Parts: sequence; C-alpha cells; structure tokens
Amino acid sequence: VTLSGEGTIDGNGTAFAYDRDGRVAYVHADIVWRPAQMIYFVESERVGVSGLKLRNAPYWTLLFHGCEHVTVADLDVTTSVEPLVHNGDGIAIDCCEHVSIARCTLDTSDDAIDLRANTKPLRRRRDCAFVTVRDCTISSGQDAIRIGVGDGRVRHASFSDIVVRRARKCAVNFSATWFPSRGVDFEDISFDRMTVTCPDFGRIHRLFATEDTKVENIRFSNIDATVERPMRIWARPGTAPFRNITFTNVNLTKGVEAFNVEGLTFAGGTAGPADEPEAVRERHRR
Repeated sequence: VTLSGEGTIDGNGTAFAYDRDGRVAYVHADIVWRPAQMIYFVESERVGVSGLKLRNAPYWTLLFHGCEHVTVADLDVTTSVEPLVHNGDGIAIDCCEHVSIARCTLDTSDDAIDLRANTKPLRRRRDCAFVTVRDCTISSGQDAIRIGVGDGRVRHASFSDIVVRRARKCAVNFSATWFPSRGVDFEDISFDRMTVTCPDFGRIHRLFATEDTKVENIRFSNIDATVERPMRIWARPGTAPFRNITFTNVNLTKGVEAFNVEGLTFAGGTAGPADEPEAVRERHRR
C-alpha cells in the first residue's frame, strides 16, 4: 500500500483542542472527544508513505504498529502548538521491522519521531528492529527522538544526518521504564552526524520499579550540541547496569552525568564526565 504525491492530509486537529466550556484544554483529559491517530497502519507489510504534507493531526500523525518493510520519505509534518494539540507526535514506529525514514521535516507539538515496543495489542509479539532514520530536520514541543514505551525490544536502529532545531526537552530520550510493564530493552542503537540545539541533548534512564531492562551498545558519534544541561545516563541503584555506551567526536556544551554504567567511553570531542551535583549524588545514595 502506498500513499504518495504532493497533496496534503489535514486532520483538523484544532477542532478537537477544547474542553466542554469552549476553552483550550489544559490537559488532554479535558478534551470532549477526538479521533485517534490520523494515519494508522497495523500488522501490514510493504507500506510506503512519501511526498505528502501531513497537517494538524488530532492525535499522533502517522503510526505503524507491528508492520514489516516500511518506507517513509520526503514528508512535511506539522502539528498545532497554538492552540496546543496534546499528543501531537509526528512519526511513530512501534514493533516494526525493516523500516526506512528519510528526508522528512517535522515540527510537532509532542515527540517528533518515536521508536516504541508496545507488544500487547499485537497478534504476534515482535521487536522494533532494523530501523534507519536519516536526513531529517526536527523541531519538537517535547523530545525530538523518543525511544521506549512498552515491554519489548528496540534493537538495530540508526539515526544519521539529523538536525534538531528546537526541542522543549531532549534531542534523544531513552526510557527503559513504562509503568506498569517491565519496560523496554535497547540494543545496538547508533546516532551519527547530528547538529542539536535544545535544553538537553539526551537521557538514558531507568527509574521506578524496572530493574533488569537491557541497555547496551549505544553509540554517539560526530555530534555538535548546544545544550543547557548535562546528558544523563542513569541506571537506578541496585538494578542491572547499562553497558557499552560510547561517545566518539561528540561536542556538548555540557558534559555527561552517568551512574551505574559499565563500559562508558569517550574518544575525541568535548563530551566527558560532568561534575555530579550534590543533589544527584544524594538521590543515588538513597
């Protein structure tokens, strides 16, 4: 199945941004009603979406769940920030294999690109694997790239030639926790040739009840990031350590705060261990 051309799909998302009193909903629970994902492929094969303008989704813009052999290219994606459309994510890849995303421009009110591993709704459990994202320009009202959510695995993924012009939170955010599930395993994920401007370059964290999610072989290379805070790589005390996280020719205006990590290495660039604030050390002791 292919959706292609030079047309526009407009979800009229701002029509669903209001509460019962006609005011812009402060939280998404106050919204009276709205449709779900604007474009949604589930358990499909050989799917392509290219050359389109995707505008004003009332919820996530484009979701692939449990799909194989997916091609996404040359999309221009915008979701509304005034009035704010809650959950206005751009492209979500959930439990899909063999996915290519290329030459897309995204300006979203929520996360721009998501890699997820939510296996529970699917007829057959599968990983989110063999995903390549390249030549994309991102502005985001939350995280530019969000990786996590679910109880499965995200593995063999690569991001290259990415420009993050703006993000309210992180350029790259891994979450190994998704309450109440066990959380997500991350293996063999790389980021190469990125230019970033946002408050935080990234977070890789395991919080709350999750204890044994696997986080290993994560690579960052050839990155220039103008940020306000150190990158945080935190495995909660008493849980399995993160393993083999490398930085090669990575320039961050702040350093990297790491806790419970085995095989954290730096080569070239200005990225390196940051001085850990006393409040952080106290939190780890508790």
